[in-house]
Amino acid sequence: MSEIDHILKLAQVEIEEKEKRELEKEFSSILDFVKKLEELDVSELKSMTHPENIKNVTREDKVDLKSKEEREKTREKLLDLSSQREGKYIKTTQIL
Repeated sequence: MSEIDHILKLAQVEIEEKEKRELEKEFSSILDFVKKLEELDVSELKSMTHPENIKNVTREDKVDLKSKEEREKTREKLLDLSSQREGKYIKTTQIL
């Protein structure tokens, strides 16, 4: 079984013999190009995960050390805004 036949079997694709020959030529040229790329010396290049120098903008996760009374007041305000409440928790509809 040729490599093309194996790939086609894995992909569960059936094609004509003429198309197989064309596909073999295309795969061969792709693999030749990959071999050329493998010959390049990239040892001096810096690794990168993205072509642009993008930085994720996030805030630092800090614990707010307010007094217990202030935290309780804030919790009550949030609970008062909810449509349903059960004790000191917001009651929501089941999603799973």
